[in-house]
This record gives sequence, C-alpha cells and structure tokens, in this order.
Amino acid sequence: MTDISNPASFTEIATYPMTTTLTEIEEVLNVIPSSVTNATLAFKYTGGTSNNYYLSIDNVLVETIPTCPKPKDLTATAFTTTSITLGWSANGSSATTWNIEYGPAGFTQGTGTTVQTNSNPHTINGLNPSSAYDFYVQGDCGGGDTSHWSNVFTTYTDCSTVDVLPYSESFDVYGASTGTPIYYPTCWSKINTYSSDRPYIHTTHYDGTGSLYFYAGTSGTYNIGITPEFGSSIDISSLKATFMYRATNASDRLIVGVISSITDASTFVPVDTLSPTQGSVTTWVEKSVSFANYTGNGKYIAFKNEYTTTNAYAYLDSLVIDLDSTVVADCNAPTALNVSGITANGATVTWTAGGSETAW
Repeated sequence: MTDISNPASFTEIATYPMTTTLTEIEEVLNVIPSSVTNATLAFKYTGGTSNNYYLSIDNVLVETIPTCPKPKDLTATAFTTTSITLGWSANGSSATTWNIEYGPAGFTQGTGTTVQTNSNPHTINGLNPSSAYDFYVQGDCGGGDTSHWSNVFTTYTDCSTVDVLPYSESFDVYGASTGTPIYYPTCWSKINTYSSDRPYIHTTHYDGTGSLYFYAGTSGTYNIGITPEFGSSIDISSLKATFMYRATNASDRLIVGVISSITDASTFVPVDTLSPTQGSVTTWVEKSVSFANYTGNGKYIAFKNEYTTTNAYAYLDSLVIDLDSTVVADCNAPTALNVSGITANGATVTWTAGGSETAW
C-alpha cells in the first residue's frame, strides 16, 4: 500500500488459497514497480459468503532477497526399512553443495545429524525401520554464502516385521483429532465398509494423547484395525494382547482376532469378542486376549468393530502384545550350563532344563 489510509492504494502481489494447516509462505517482492519508492507491506483477507471466516498469520520476516535462496519442496523419492532418498528444489540458487540435518521426528534443530552432499537427491542410510524422521536442507553457494534452512520435511522409513517382543503401541506419537485431519499409526493397516476414515487416532484417550477410535454407523458396516506383520519367528498362538478398552453403548462389541490378508476382510478369524462389563460404558477397562487357540497361518493381529443393534463404537489404547505366560511359562532358559570332556574337536555340554522341554 502506498497510502495506509486508502484501501484503493493496495496493489496485489500474490494470492494464496485457504488452508486449515499451518503453511509457510515465501514471497519474493521484486515485482514491485521501481516507481514505487514508499510503500507498506499489507495483508488483505477476503471472506466468503458468510461472516464466519477467519485467517491467522504469524512470524512475519522481511529481509533482503538472499543471494543463496533456501531449498524448498522437499520430497522422499525412495524408501527402505533403513534408508530414505531425499530430493529438493534448489529454488533458483547457485548451490552445488547442500547440508542435510535429520533426526527423529520432533527433534530440536541443531541437535540432529548433519551430512554434506553435492548430490540431489541424496540417500540417508542407517535409519531405524518403521520410524518417523524430520529433515532440513541448507544450500551452500560457496564463499561462505549459505542459505536459510528449508522448512521441515517429515517422512517415514519402510515398515519391518515385528520380530522382538513385547510389541507396544500407545497411539501417542502420530497426532490425534476428532476427525480432521485424520491420523493413523505408521505400519498399521485398515479395512472398513462404513467410512475410509475409521479407525483413526482420536483425542479421547486412556493415557498420553490419543487412542484408536472405531465407529460403524449403519447396519452391516464394520471397521478393522490391523497391526504390523509379526515375523516368521513368532508363533501367533503363543501371544497375548493386553490393552485398555472403552465402549460407548452397552451393545458395543470389539472382536479381536487374526487376519491373513490386510486387504481381505474374509481372512479375519475371530479369537475373542469383548463387550462392556457392568458399569463400564464410557469407562476405560483393561482387557486381555490370548491367542492360544488360534491354529491358522495369519501373521497380523486385528481389531474389528461392527454395527450391532445401533451405532457401534470402540476405543483402544495402551496396547501390549507379548508371550502368553499361560502358554510358555514352563519354557524358561536352561541353567547350570557345564562343559566337560573337551578335546581338540569336541566337548560334552550338560545343563538343567528350564521347564518341561525335551528338545534344545
């Protein structure tokens, strides 16, 4: 604006669409005519057909156009369980070298791991499977001229099978909402016939910040939440799932079982059906389900909520899946290990059995 008391002196430089998420905007102001020697930067907001429209801006920074613009539009172009290939737009800079800082999602910049590269894209190795990471990129234009760091970019390594017990999921590190936006645990799958949103992580929780929320609102519909795949070394029938469960109606049911295909609901095999106990509607109750009687080949544990006589709800929190002590309690480690009769190419090993096992 050339006159802050005259709205007609407002000259539009750029227009941005409405968004419900925090978004950083960077606008180069070299389009202002050279004839304008005295002006004020202004932000104009135009609502829609209703008065109930709002907009917020924050952290305004005005500076000289940098000679080394910061990278933008970070993307992940390839994934493995332990690596991510990161790419970005140089944003018109002359940089041929870049610094990349990364760490677990939410880390404080300056405390992460920094690598330098002259390759765009660049592959970061040595990451943990099924994990979220934040990345920042800085351009180096030479002669000590470096750019600002890019906006944070968050992505995940590929999922691996669950090979170590206990497996736990708190539903607290992904975000939580009451419907918008939708959050869901990394490496979990879902099948549903009511809404593609369900299940998702809801702000209603037992502890932490969120729980897995199910809802089936019409007759015949259901939602299924599916854990990551358990590895070949883990026998599903030796496991027990312990978790906190919350219902809304006395008619609600949560069916716990095993599923063979994460895309085919017909492969779901029920193991136990849970219902609210007396006085437990809208109250968190600890539940345990043993898979000792399961005899199939499925490698995914699944939780199914389906419409009963009315709208059906379920909340799941503080999940722990571990060996069922009633199944494997007598399979403890051998003790009193002893070696005797040692020769150049052999030895005799003896021990005391840890339980009733007959093979080692």
